[in-house]
Amino acid sequence: MISKSYGELSESEKSFLFNPPKSPAKNQPSSNEFESWKSYKDFALWLDGTVIPNSKLNDIRNTEIAFYLSNIVHQNSRAGRFPQEHQVHLYST
Repeated sequence: MISKSYGELSESEKSFLFNPPKSPAKNQPSSNEFESWKSYKDFALWLDGTVIPNSKLNDIRNTEIAFYLSNIVHQNSRAGRFPQEHQVHLYST
């Protein structure tokens, strides 16, 4: 296998490369949605890839969240550490 930096590639070789993915569009939560995530019973939270307690949301504002993903966890996939029905992954600005 030959290894080259981008600058060492010929124009022909560069034509085979894919364009890098675009950044996701900003997706800020509403105030009501943000407040609902404070419920430990219903939501497991990750902030920038780290598990956080729901009470941590008392220290930040919804406007500090640039993007989030939320999903439902079916009963058969829940574990003792994360028994909540929802998982929310938050990414700060």
